[in-house]
Amino acid sequence: MKNNLTIADIIELAIFPPSLLRGWFNISFLLICSYLIITESCNFLFGYINIYEWKDAQGYITDIRLDDSKTRVHLTYKYKVNHKEYTGDKISVHQLTWHDMSPREISNLKRNMNNSQPIIIRYDPKNNIHSVYAYDSSQIGIPVFLTFLSIIILGMILLTIARKLIRFINSR
Repeated sequence: MKNNLTIADIIELAIFPPSLLRGWFNISFLLICSYLIITESCNFLFGYINIYEWKDAQGYITDIRLDDSKTRVHLTYKYKVNHKEYTGDKISVHQLTWHDMSPREISNLKRNMNNSQPIIIRYDPKNNIHSVYAYDSSQIGIPVFLTFLSIIILGMILLTIARKLIRFINSR
């Protein structure tokens, strides 16, 4: 083996070790993980982009229910837009009717409800009935970082495959 390894050589050895089976296993594993990370991150980012233009309204939690898991939360809230009251049940930028939360987050929600403390509701100004309690909308950094990290990993995989193909073609 050469003593003067380039960065591309080191990446290739890390992703695709000399053992053919381990190399294909590594590439398959990295491709699947990258795909899952990119899919979930893009779902969050698209949800964030969807509600980014929405307006804020002050709302109040009216009901909190927990599933058997004790971490999956369903909540109902009320909010007003132009003196008209609306009811919503969507949580998170994913706009689901449930969200997994930590016991501390659940405790904070219950305290907000019991003390009638306001929460920020995002609503669609084009159709005020569409709303979401986007408590996680400030956590955009992690999905952006994971998306870029996955893209870099995919680039390294493509570089490795291209180098392998070029070597194979040149050896014929």
